[in-house]
This record gives sequence, structure tokens and C-alpha cells, in this order.
Amino acid sequence: MKTILLLIFLGIGGLLRGQDAAQAAPPPVRADNEPLLVLKPNQPNPFWDQTAIRFQLNKAGEVTVTLYDVLGSRVATLVKENLEVGEHRYLFKRPADLPDGLYIYTVETGNFSRTQRMIIRK
Repeated sequence: MKTILLLIFLGIGGLLRGQDAAQAAPPPVRADNEPLLVLKPNQPNPFWDQTAIRFQLNKAGEVTVTLYDVLGSRVATLVKENLEVGEHRYLFKRPADLPDGLYIYTVETGNFSRTQRMIIRK
């Protein structure tokens, strides 16, 4: 069972040898070599009641931020809207019924996505 969970975790989070997906693979780039999407670590992490998810878009477009549990089940879609170029910050407030644990969040725009992990604990 632990092996299956680890494989699922590695597959959905894109996490290799304890590295965040942002470290494991170079971000997609524009023709001028600037990354299209930069996902920064959420702060604070670990957290109990709220954390800030921050990312930078270098091309305007529809953005979706999705939260998954470690089994790969979608917990919530946090953001789904068209956003302009620039820095963006989403304050994630933990719902009362969300248990402590490790979660994966993904920011997607166009054909590109970046993934990070967050830890909720008391």
C-alpha cells in the first residue's frame, strides 16, 4: 500500500527525489527565453489556517489553480479565471472539514502547468 501511494504521489506531483516539480523540470519559455509561468512556494508552509499561493504570468490567459490530495483526487478548484500578465497571489483559507496532511496544488495556463506541495497541520 505504501509503495502504491508513493508512486501515485510521485506521478501526480511530478516530485522527484524530494524536489518540487519547479526544480525537476525547466519551466516553459517564450521566444525571448522568459518563463511563461513561474510558481513560487506557498507561504507559510506548513500552515494551519491559511497560506498564500503566488505565481507570475508572463502571458495573459485563463488560469486554473487546483488542489489535490496525495491520492490524486481533486479537493477543490481554487481559481479559474482570465488573468493579466504579472504577479498574482491567492490566499487559500483552509476549510474546516479539510484534514491535516500533504496536498498538491497545480497552476495551469494554456498548455503549461507547474506543481508544488503544501502541508496542513496543527
